[in-house]
Amino acid sequence: MLLFGHAGVVTTALRGIGIPIGSIYGVPGIVIVFTLTLYPYVVMPVLAGFQAVDASMEEAARNLGGSRPYVIRTVLLPIVMPAILAGGLLVFIEALENFGVPAVLAEDRPFLAVDIFKLFAGESDANPAAAGALSVLLIACTAIALLVQRHYLGKRRFSTNARSAPAKLPLTPGLRLTATIVSWGIVIASLLPFAAVLMISLLRFRGPVLTWEFGLGNYATLLSGSYRPLLNTLTLASIAAVATMLIGAPIGYVVARHRSRLSGLLDFVGMVPFAVSGTILAIGLIIAFNSGPLILTGGWLILVIAYVVRKLPFAIRSSSAIVHQLDPSLEEASINLGVSPSKTFATLTVPLMASGLVGGLVLVWITAASELSATIVLYASGWVTTTVVMYHAIEGTGAGLAAAAAAVLILVTAIPLLLINRRINKQESTVI
Repeated sequence: MLLFGHAGVVTTALRGIGIPIGSIYGVPGIVIVFTLTLYPYVVMPVLAGFQAVDASMEEAARNLGGSRPYVIRTVLLPIVMPAILAGGLLVFIEALENFGVPAVLAEDRPFLAVDIFKLFAGESDANPAAAGALSVLLIACTAIALLVQRHYLGKRRFSTNARSAPAKLPLTPGLRLTATIVSWGIVIASLLPFAAVLMISLLRFRGPVLTWEFGLGNYATLLSGSYRPLLNTLTLASIAAVATMLIGAPIGYVVARHRSRLSGLLDFVGMVPFAVSGTILAIGLIIAFNSGPLILTGGWLILVIAYVVRKLPFAIRSSSAIVHQLDPSLEEASINLGVSPSKTFATLTVPLMASGLVGGLVLVWITAASELSATIVLYASGWVTTTVVMYHAIEGTGAGLAAAAAAVLILVTAIPLLLINRRINKQESTVI
C-alpha cells in the first residue's frame, strides 16, 4: 500500500510524470503479495529435499547418456516431489485462510476469511452459524488438496540412499548470469516492501501526513512505553516453535512411514486447524477455556496453544517430506541389529531428518512471531505482542508507530533466517 496504493509513493511519482498506473488493490495485487511472501514456504522444504538426494543417482543417469535437463526433469524432480507438494500445500492453505492481505487489498471483493471474520464480529449477519458454514468450505478445500497430495504420494516411492548432501555443480558463465539475474530479481521484488517499511519508519509524521524529515521519533515512541511487547513476541514464538516441532515431527514420521486409515486421519486432523481462520480458532479456544475446571483465557498458555495448533502443519509437512526420501532399510537394519525402534528413531531417523526439522522450526518461529489473527482475539494486557501494537497503530493514526513496530518485527525475524542460512552454508562447505 505504501508503494503502490492509490496514494502510494511509486504510484504518485509515476502519475506525476505522466505514466498512468493502476493500484495494487484487487485480485492481481493479492496474488502478487502472496507469491512474493509465501515462496519461502516452498524454498525451505525443497532445499532440504535436494540435499537429501543421493548424488549417485544423477551420476548414473548422466553416465547412461541422459542430458542434464533430462536428468533434472526425469530423476531429480520426481524424487523431490514430496517436498514440492509439501510446500505447495502450505502455500495453498495459507493463501486460502489468510485474513490480513485480502482485508487490506480486496476492498469490496468477497473472500472467505474476511467474510467469516465479519460474520463473527456481527458486521454483516446476526446468525453465528453463517460463519460456521463458510468455515466448513475452508476445511473442505483443505481436505481436497490434502487428499490429492496423499493420492499422488501413495502410488510412488521417493526414498534414496543419500549419506551426505550432493556437491555443488559448476555452472557456465551464461547460466550463472541468468540464474543470478532471475534469483536476485525475485529477492529484490520481495524485499522492496520491507525496505519501504524500514525507510518510512525513519521518517517523521506530522499527524497522518508523511514528511521527508529523517529521525528516530517513531522508535522512541514505540519503546517509550515498554519493551514487553517485543519480549512477549520472542518468548511466545520460541515456546510455540519448539512445542510444535516436538509434536509435529513424530506425526510427520507416522504419516510418511505408516500407510493406514489411522495415519490418514491423523494427517487430516493435523492440517484442519491451519485451514480455519485464526480468528475462528481463537474464539473456539475462548469458548473452551473461559470457564470450567481449566481456565486459560488472559494468560500466555492459550496463546501458545493457538500458535501450536495453527502452525502444526508446518512441522508435519516439513517432517513428512524429508521422511519420504529416507530409505526405510536404514531403520530396519538398525532394528535388526538389536536397537529398539524408539532409540532408532531418536539416534538415526531424527538426525537424518535434521535439515527438514530445522527448516520447519524456522518457519514456525517466524510465522508465530508475526501471527495476528489469533493474537488480536486472545491477548490480555500483560501479553501484548509487536503485531498487536502494529495493528492498533494502523487502526488509529499512528502510521509511523506501525512502521517502527513492523521494522522491529522484520529485523527480529531475520535473525534466525541468517543463522540457519549460515549453518546450511557451513554444512555444504564441510561436505565439499
